[in-house]
Amino acid sequence: MSGWCGGTLASGIPTAFAGWNLVPGLLIGAATLIGLYALIGLFTGWWFPGRKSTLAAVIDEAKALSADIASWMKSWEFSEPSVFRRPDVRDEAVRHEMWVAETENRDHHSSKMKASWSQLFAVRALVSYDRLVAHGAEPIENGDRFHIEHPTNPLGMRKVSEVLGVMASQLEARTSS
Repeated sequence: MSGWCGGTLASGIPTAFAGWNLVPGLLIGAATLIGLYALIGLFTGWWFPGRKSTLAAVIDEAKALSADIASWMKSWEFSEPSVFRRPDVRDEAVRHEMWVAETENRDHHSSKMKASWSQLFAVRALVSYDRLVAHGAEPIENGDRFHIEHPTNPLGMRKVSEVLGVMASQLEARTSS
């Protein structure tokens, strides 16, 4: 017999690089090299290729979130239920029933919108706001954390979008000058 066979050399000397033992060894070696690359990069101050500075990333994320919220608001505006006023209905009981149905429809729509807001944007908006403030952005009037955390209606949600966009733009302008 000559060459490699079953984890030993033909001479009978066992080797760790034969058979399946080679794969874990290569994986451990690759992980070690990647770890060293990361540590050297961290301690010497150079960044990984393609990575933005933290401030630029925070500004870009806030602007993107602001645009996402504005786009989302437009989609909800078009799905808002319309109000059917019928001045020709004179019966007070029928008018009351119509009013109750419209009110329930609007309440249901509003609840769905708030739930969607919470799922899509609540945490992202708070994190973005906090990151902007941590990097030195000044909150604008009526743009404090409470209003970011608790927008009560579509106007408040639109305000969150505007506040994040303005704060990001102001921080960008201040840092570029």
